[in-house]
Amino acid sequence: MGRTETLAMAMCCLASALSMAADAPEVGVIIDYSPPGAMLYLERSELKLPVRIATVVHAGDRIQLPADSSVTVERADSRRVSSSGPGTWEVPAAPALGSIAPYFHRLALIMDPDYRLSASAITREVQFCKRESIAVPVLPKGALVKAGRRGLSMAWTGACPPYHLELKSAHDTLAVESGVASREFRFEQLTLDPGQYSVSITDSAGTIASFPFSARSEAPAWPDTLAADTSHLGTVARAVWLAEVDQGVWRIDSVELLRPLRRQHDRLAEAVSQSILGQRTEEGRDAIRVH
Repeated sequence: MGRTETLAMAMCCLASALSMAADAPEVGVIIDYSPPGAMLYLERSELKLPVRIATVVHAGDRIQLPADSSVTVERADSRRVSSSGPGTWEVPAAPALGSIAPYFHRLALIMDPDYRLSASAITREVQFCKRESIAVPVLPKGALVKAGRRGLSMAWTGACPPYHLELKSAHDTLAVESGVASREFRFEQLTLDPGQYSVSITDSAGTIASFPFSARSEAPAWPDTLAADTSHLGTVARAVWLAEVDQGVWRIDSVELLRPLRRQHDRLAEAVSQSILGQRTEEGRDAIRVH
């Protein structure tokens, strides 16, 4: 069993242990804490766990807050409660999260365990690079997006900048961008009709990797548990569901769903987006090598 599979299994077991560690209801989600990178801890029964964005909290959980630190929890009714240190804060009773809680538990499987800041290694400024194959985790094998007027956000790993990007349909070149210094880019104001497309990325050595995807007229229908929930937590839960449905082929649209929240500097949406952007699957691990 590889390191990734072992980590995923361990985190899944941890999520299950967390949900069973107390009879108290799950009442909220940690959406922010400060200072960024602080080592804060949550205590529940005999468990002591690091505080991370997107952690589900139970009524009665205790969070240790040093001086000049704080934590913010969003409840199911969209109310936000915060506390500042020094001291121990006990999460107050509130209405249960209910049907959206499992989506946040599943975040443990895709969240970077070392996530602390507002950027992950995949999108951080490139300081070191290796001549490795380019991979675009949001464009796995069989990737799909919703057709229409839209943008496309993506991030990738591998190779060295500057990068040259081209977006093509079956018959035309739709967009070209040269001199991209980071491993993240967004194509804006595109009109994508239903059909076949590809993104090609060329690195500084002239190596090209191509990633095909298809546009469809309809996106997947929301499950009943999320269909009517357009709250802040509901929107994030929808993105998590969309990132997983059909083996992750709609991942790029799950990131797109969170974009309005990211533009508001929402740390929960940013953390989830960066985790989705950085996901890698065995199916979609590498690009189709052109030369």
